[in-house]
Amino acid sequence: MCRLITIFFFITFSIIGVCEKVKMNDLTERDGLYFKKSSEIPFTGEVEGRYQGKIVEGKRYGLWLTYTPEGNLWFKNNYINGIIDGVNFMYHNNGQLRSKSLYDMGIELATEEYDKKGSLRFKLEFEKDINGKIISGKKSFPNGSSRNCLNYNDCYSIE
Repeated sequence: MCRLITIFFFITFSIIGVCEKVKMNDLTERDGLYFKKSSEIPFTGEVEGRYQGKIVEGKRYGLWLTYTPEGNLWFKNNYINGIIDGVNFMYHNNGQLRSKSLYDMGIELATEEYDKKGSLRFKLEFEKDINGKIISGKKSFPNGSSRNCLNYNDCYSIE
C-alpha cells in the first residue's frame, strides 16, 4: 500500500511539473535546449504570451503559436523533439496567409508563398538526398512558368 501511495505522489508531482507556465523571456536557450534562467535542468512545461507551446525536457513539442507585438497570429508551427516538422504557416499582419511550408524533420520540402491579398506568389519544391540534404529545387509561378534552382537560397533569390 505504501508503494502505491508513493507511485501516486510521484505521478501527481510529475504532472504538476509539466503544467508549469512561463513566458519565453523567462527561458534561455543553450545548445538547442531551453532552461529557466539560472537553472541547469532543461525546462518542461508550457510557454504563454507572444510565444505559446509546450517544452519537454528543453525541446519544443507539438503546436506552437507566435503572435506579433500587436497580437496578430504570425506563425503556426509544429515541432517534434525540438525540430520543426509537418505543415507550418506564416501570416501577414492583416491575417492573410503568407506562406505554407512542409517540413520533414527540419528539412523544408515545399513552400507556397502568398501576397497580402491572398494571391499565390510562387511555389517551391525541394528534392533531398538520402542524408536529408537539399540537392535541387524548383520554383513555380502562377502564370505557369518555372525555374530550377541549385539549393534553398538559390530558389528564394529567383524572381
